[in-house]
Amino acid sequence: MAIGIPKAIQKFYFGPMPNGGKTAGMFAFVIWDDAKKILFAARDRFGKKPLFYHANGPDIWIASEIKALHKPGVPKTLNEITWATYLATGNLDTGYATFWKDIERLPPGHSMTIKGPFKVQTERWYDPGEGVETDVRDDEMVHRDLCGILDDSVEVRFRSDVPVGVCLSGGVDSSLLLALIRRQGHEVPGYSFWCDDSEYDEIPWVKAMQPDAHFALLTPEMVPELALEMFSYQDEPYGGIPTLGMAKVFEQAQKDGVKVLLDGQGMDEGWAGYDWMTGKNGGSPSVLPECLNPDFRSLARRFSQSKGLRAKQLNDLTGSKIPRATRFNDRASMMHSVEVRSPFLDHRVVELGLRQPDERKVRDGTGKWLGRELARTMV
Repeated sequence: MAIGIPKAIQKFYFGPMPNGGKTAGMFAFVIWDDAKKILFAARDRFGKKPLFYHANGPDIWIASEIKALHKPGVPKTLNEITWATYLATGNLDTGYATFWKDIERLPPGHSMTIKGPFKVQTERWYDPGEGVETDVRDDEMVHRDLCGILDDSVEVRFRSDVPVGVCLSGGVDSSLLLALIRRQGHEVPGYSFWCDDSEYDEIPWVKAMQPDAHFALLTPEMVPELALEMFSYQDEPYGGIPTLGMAKVFEQAQKDGVKVLLDGQGMDEGWAGYDWMTGKNGGSPSVLPECLNPDFRSLARRFSQSKGLRAKQLNDLTGSKIPRATRFNDRASMMHSVEVRSPFLDHRVVELGLRQPDERKVRDGTGKWLGRELARTMV
């Protein structure tokens, strides 16, 4: 069984690996041990790559797409609890449940072992909040540490036998990412999307970073057809216009022969960059639960509000933000056979952010403080 399997996977499978040991990056894999009649599967820390399964009967089916489980016969029956939860609270991609009955997702940072009929065991192999202790070093030492980790994270994700590019938005994170890329001597094409609306587009900021950046156009006329196509790839509700815009970015990159794109996802969650984390803005409601049928609304799962900055970060990393964002991006990029890599979602970057005291993440009312300081020295 072990012949040809990378050593990292062998170690993952054959021996205990607290919090995943040295495994890094994105993966979802399934190994069948024919001698022991055991199936072992695992998914990366933050759910960059998908894994779904159907285990309601004598057979257990596993796939990277929900539609692949519908094809051989799993009924297309809606999961009313998941739908009610989404429409009443806006939460999606939390835990095992999908929007389809009898189809579950293996959550990020989880593994699954199947020993004989009906014996499906899952466990969490990675918890970013486990054993977190506050970093008591001074700002300068942590600054150097973060800089070194980011350099390595970018360098590792540049290992490719196909052309590499970068997603640009004009914001702090993509500016920092581009600076880190240039710091290592790379000049790569940048990609962004625009809507021909000066109040929404970020063209001036992107061009300030990279004058010859590539822009993919998304117009209102494109949205209806593209939205339906996107759903056929997502299989579940997704993030609306931004996801469609990124799909156009990936389409353009593919046409240009750029098969790998780096993006800035993860910095806001790992280093507390959102305004709502700092208490500036609670955000406007995105759902109208009062419009739902009361009986249907009562099916919705309820979620407690996170208290404390680190708890809010962990909620975003494992529940309300990153699991859905990684799905949106993965499906939109795979529509065009483009691979998206996220250096800021490297677990070392995230864990360093979680260890920092609040004042090193939020200072003078501004979130992601140390990340902004790093960008200020590089951009």
